[in-house]
Amino acid sequence: MSGILTATQLAQVRGDVREQFWGAKGAITTHRKYYEYAAAGSTEITRVESKREITIDAIAQFFTHIVDSKPCNMAFDACDSTLTAILGRMAVERQTRVAWSDLGV
Repeated sequence: MSGILTATQLAQVRGDVREQFWGAKGAITTHRKYYEYAAAGSTEITRVESKREITIDAIAQFFTHIVDSKPCNMAFDACDSTLTAILGRMAVERQTRVAWSDLGV
């Protein structure tokens, strides 16, 4: 599986941030308002619209943790995110695929 975060180094267009992931079975593009899927070897793209803006769910969950006095430990998610970013950077610098084992952690 490989991925790219588009619109991070290009001219910013409000709401045009999306992620693209490629794998052996096809590719998927995720966005705040939809996701698109294309099977490997196919030119047909299936688009599914989101039921609502996803930020609403994130904010609701954030406030629920506060109101219920149940803090959410995001350390593991933050670690995964940081290591994934480092892995991506290594792949770009080496111009080849890299694996988790290449991180040496």
